[in-house]
Amino acid sequence: MPGLGFPTPNPDAVDPTTGEPLLQSQSPTEWGPALPAILASKCPVFVTGFSPTDVERDVRSLSRTPGVAGEFDWVLTPGENAFGSLKWEVADFDPRVMIKTNWGVWGIRGKRRDVQERGRFFGLF
Repeated sequence: MPGLGFPTPNPDAVDPTTGEPLLQSQSPTEWGPALPAILASKCPVFVTGFSPTDVERDVRSLSRTPGVAGEFDWVLTPGENAFGSLKWEVADFDPRVMIKTNWGVWGIRGKRRDVQERGRFFGLF
């Protein structure tokens, strides 16, 4: 399937409050358990998208994903991929749609929480 912001194809993965299908970024059978674990590693993750709308949809999905929303820093803000493919291809998810497989790119990593030194600790240090 095309990306984090698309609904999961798993018919059993639905939001209990709305009854709507979960996004792939939330689904327990797709990216749901993996994204928080990847962010916990603090290693950067770079993601590509096939159009401006796809990139926006994927980025927006992170704000609705438990364990991910507010838990990352931007390494590369979303935008056009200067090294993206110029070749148009038929989309796997819909043969009526033509895409450039890596039109856009963005990157995140787990939020860093730096420790700040405060000076002396009760005169001991």
